[in-house]
Amino acid sequence: MKYFSIVLLFAGLIIFAGQVQAQGNKPFKINTSTTSGGMVTPRVANLKLGDSKQFTLQPEVGYRVVGVSGCGGTYDASTFTFTTAPASADCEIYASFHAGSNQVPTVSVDADMTVEIGSTVILTGTATDSDGSIDSTSWQQISGTTTTSSQTADTITFVAGEVTGDTPLVFEFTATDNEGALASASVQVTVIDSTPAPLPLVFFDEFDDGIDDLTKWSFGNAPHQETDGSLTLRIIATDQGRDGATTNNFPSLTKTKLEMRHFMSPGGFHFFPAVSLRLANGSEFALTFLRSTYLENNCNKPSNQDRVLLATAPWGGNCLAESNLISSQYYNMWIVSVVEFDSVTGDFTLDIGNDGVIDFEATLASEYMSEVTGINFSTYGWFTGHYHTFDYIRVYGQ
Repeated sequence: MKYFSIVLLFAGLIIFAGQVQAQGNKPFKINTSTTSGGMVTPRVANLKLGDSKQFTLQPEVGYRVVGVSGCGGTYDASTFTFTTAPASADCEIYASFHAGSNQVPTVSVDADMTVEIGSTVILTGTATDSDGSIDSTSWQQISGTTTTSSQTADTITFVAGEVTGDTPLVFEFTATDNEGALASASVQVTVIDSTPAPLPLVFFDEFDDGIDDLTKWSFGNAPHQETDGSLTLRIIATDQGRDGATTNNFPSLTKTKLEMRHFMSPGGFHFFPAVSLRLANGSEFALTFLRSTYLENNCNKPSNQDRVLLATAPWGGNCLAESNLISSQYYNMWIVSVVEFDSVTGDFTLDIGNDGVIDFEATLASEYMSEVTGINFSTYGWFTGHYHTFDYIRVYGQ
């Protein structure tokens, strides 16, 4: 009885081992399915564990393969073959076919644009595919000064860098569909340098020859003297100096920039040192460093005034615009004043110190929007002892 039990146990082990071996040798079934328009051969395959199999896709006439997947495999479009991954389970290959040739994607980008230096630019592209799907998109710069950019799937972002003159940059957006067809579109971004070109020098005098240059100046009733590299206009009697010195042979300017180094010294309590711009329409206005105890209601102020302002000229004293600058703080010292006037817009600015900081600005009425045709310097005042000295003047314009 004992020996009989051992024999039965041994027989059971043999049967179990055979079942395990049979299970390990069972093939894995690979099925295929397709849309209309083609077939896959073979239609069915049985693979052992770890084996791979190559299948062939056969589109009908007028059809093409648009996709194939399943069984962890890969497709070679050049040979129309699909190779499975090593078999480990039953699986299915699915192939799709479409009639006609592949249509390339449709792409669009932003319109061409113009931007200034320092602008942040974001370009956007879109892509669609009428007979499939978009597999990938990308941006690249194809011409112009190289930029540093960042990208997402559909956008590219960059900051317009320094350029000399108007500079076009061209960017291209490309889309690839699921069948490998490409389509591209480009956009041109023109970067402009909005910094105005420097105005040319059109009139100057350094006052260093010691003589009255009557080709440049007409002198009024103010005593004047050019010596030691400067021109001085003086007052030795009340009301002298209204006319001072007026330019000759001066061009007609739409934009005017006057730079002057000058010294103002008062001899009393009504001092009206000024530079006036004479205009083509007969109008005239003056920048004056006024200090007076006599004028009343000028700029709606009481009689004691000490302000840099714009006034009507010749020397009417009617206020056009008043600054917050105290005139007397600039007396008895050399200062550089830079005056700019645009006759088209009426914009006036004053930079004291030539440091690039606007100290006084105003926009004049339309009656003063006329080209500058001359400049007058004066040292008008009451009583005696006033003088206004100029080291140099330079006029830039066009």
